[in-house]
Amino acid sequence: MMNKDDYKTYRTFNDYGLVRELEATLAEYQIDYITENTSLPFDVSFANNPVNQEYRVKLKSEDFEKANAVLIKEASVQLDEVDRGHYLFTFGDEELMEVISKRDEWSNYDFLLAQKILKERGKVLGNAELADLEEKRLQELNKFEPINPGWIYAGFLLALLGGIFGIMMGWFISSNTKTLPNGETVYCYSAADRKKGRVMLVVGIVVLVFCLILRISQQV
Repeated sequence: MMNKDDYKTYRTFNDYGLVRELEATLAEYQIDYITENTSLPFDVSFANNPVNQEYRVKLKSEDFEKANAVLIKEASVQLDEVDRGHYLFTFGDEELMEVISKRDEWSNYDFLLAQKILKERGKVLGNAELADLEEKRLQELNKFEPINPGWIYAGFLLALLGGIFGIMMGWFISSNTKTLPNGETVYCYSAADRKKGRVMLVVGIVVLVFCLILRISQQV
């Protein structure tokens, strides 16, 4: 039986057409996936804005590298018919290096095209250099995200007041994770911040339960 918890977000799209293209490629190479529609349930603008649409294609962590290799292979075929009017041709060398080093923020086609353009300009990146850039990017993404101290204070205040938002904030800080491009799942916040989140969560629950008991006792 399929367990959805085994699948991690691989790509996020606002365009369902792009989702279908990725699904077709994954199916062709027999890579197991699931797609979730995480769009907002209600568009307050009534404009059917694509920005409000969100689809997540999820894979098992062990399939991330295989999927990356497949998509790179598919994108490399398209390089033979590259349009010289493509916006990457206007990028400087440093900007192209940023595209390559932050490949998780760009399409596989852009990643390969950036290398092709640099090669035409006399700068060839070897496999070792590409692997080093990828490792540095993983280390960068693996860094803990800072939390504004004001949010911590606000969370504890809400928790002490028995507010559900204090409980939710504590749970979020203590358990929130992110998936790296290689499929590894890591915590977003440091151990010290997660500990504060757990304390916030417990305080909020205790105060909420106490308030509920007090209210019930007053009604009896």
